[in-house]
Amino acid sequence: MLRPTPLLSRLLALRELSPLVLIRDDCHQSGLPLLELYSHAARKSKATVIWLGWHANDDIQTIDGFADKTPESILEELRTKVDRTTGTVLLIIRDLTTLVASSADVLPQILGALIGLAPGRISVIGLFHYDVLLPNWPSHLPPPAALLTHLATTVLTPSSFPQVQARLDAGLRARADPRELELESSDVLTTLNRNSPKIHIACEHRRKSGRSLVDECLLSDGQITKFAKVSTHASPSVEIDMPFDLSLNDRERHARDNVSLPHFAARHDDTSKDYLYYEPDSGDDMDDEEPDEDMY
Repeated sequence: MLRPTPLLSRLLALRELSPLVLIRDDCHQSGLPLLELYSHAARKSKATVIWLGWHANDDIQTIDGFADKTPESILEELRTKVDRTTGTVLLIIRDLTTLVASSADVLPQILGALIGLAPGRISVIGLFHYDVLLPNWPSHLPPPAALLTHLATTVLTPSSFPQVQARLDAGLRARADPRELELESSDVLTTLNRNSPKIHIACEHRRKSGRSLVDECLLSDGQITKFAKVSTHASPSVEIDMPFDLSLNDRERHARDNVSLPHFAARHDDTSKDYLYYEPDSGDDMDDEEPDEDMY
């Protein structure tokens, strides 16, 4: 049996290059494993990896952070590095939140300039912390997460898999989200199962044609697998606190499927005709005159 390849695996193969990849993480699950996954996939594909604002190993090209350099100097240094390459280039921005906060008004122009360094063979990958507040964000602009989501061609949202399981189980049992209960019970947020080694990833990829691909997958020990969402309907394998049983056994299910409903039988009977029978009642107000003749 052939299983469909997860969308994230196809993106990591770099055969269909996404110009701007946005990774949206939060305090519950870090997106750093996805950055490392992209870096590892790029090295396997013999693509050039440039980290921006990140002190990495000596075998990876780096450019220091934004605080001590102007955007013009950063672009010039990047152009020099990109011009030395001939293949695919991955520009990884570990702290996209800092860039967003410092360059709100010209953010689309900066991201466009980065992609324009090598159109068609460069992919800009940025990690944005979704729950970090930006107090000086201009009021005339959309929220930073909405703006980046609109600009990005690929959006990856990592979540702790145990937390996803807990939310699905709570929804199945019509209970409150466990994370919301934790927020109500404590002033300091230290959620359970945060930064789990097993990560649930929601993927959305927008192609040049305008078609949007949506997928969910799991990342564990460097392996990517499809995510099978739990059905919201009751099943025999799900225990629900009810005084009665909603499930059917094989015999009951077979008997239900073999029931012949009358409206289905009449649909295939061409000889049948419809009749309307009316029996007057003693309380009926029968009048021989036309009730609406004054309207003519």
